[in-house]
Amino acid sequence: MSTTVTKNDIILALHQFSLTAGDAVEVHSSLSSMGHVEGGPEAVIVALMDVVGEDGAIVMSAHKVSLPYPPTEEEAAEGMLNRVWMYGENDEGFKSGMGIVADTFRDREDTLLGTGLHRVCAWGKDAKQHAKGYQHLVDIDGWVLLIGVDIHTCSSMHLVEWGTKPQEVKDYHQTPQHLLDRYPLPNWWVEFRDPDKPPLDDAWGKVFVEADRRGLVQRGKIGDADCLLFKAKVMTELHHQWLVEDGLGLYGLEQV
Repeated sequence: MSTTVTKNDIILALHQFSLTAGDAVEVHSSLSSMGHVEGGPEAVIVALMDVVGEDGAIVMSAHKVSLPYPPTEEEAAEGMLNRVWMYGENDEGFKSGMGIVADTFRDREDTLLGTGLHRVCAWGKDAKQHAKGYQHLVDIDGWVLLIGVDIHTCSSMHLVEWGTKPQEVKDYHQTPQHLLDRYPLPNWWVEFRDPDKPPLDDAWGKVFVEADRRGLVQRGKIGDADCLLFKAKVMTELHHQWLVEDGLGLYGLEQV
């Protein structure tokens, strides 16, 4: 039987972290992982607002992508991992792959929504800056809070990959033309890995394990959900340093 979680339970749990009034925080979450949340996603959002206050900020991803579609058996054998539908500029109010808390936050009247495919939405201090992307959160040494999800949901980790991810890694995910013909851009995005090559190491997972080893990650619980809190700047700097110094090694390509 799942745990019943109230807004006050969430506030009390958040106070066990270093998160406090005036803080800016990037949030990724799974509502179902917490148990039965009274008040649903709104309870989570209001609890976060109560903790950081109007002098703080909440930032969530509002990417215009669907939930992943699983491949067929034939597509999986070819190397397709999944595909997502990319919504157009005029599409609003849709169920995205970001989760119900993020979608509810996106649709609030007091939330500022950014633009583009990989847009974000923000509430609180400097919301205009935050709505332009995660760089401002990193610049001001803001937090990342993961509720019932892991490092692979952390959108700010992408910031340091542009221009630094090895070409050999990009080649692993180069989608074959016949799949692009079947699922063409800009309507679809296909995640692919060449099945004839050995799998890559989990780069983000390795970065997280190293950050955790250095004592840079706080852990807690909200209901049944395992939660993680860390500084976005610290995590992205560690990721960037590893990419620059040994990008191939980060992905386990030394011996390939």
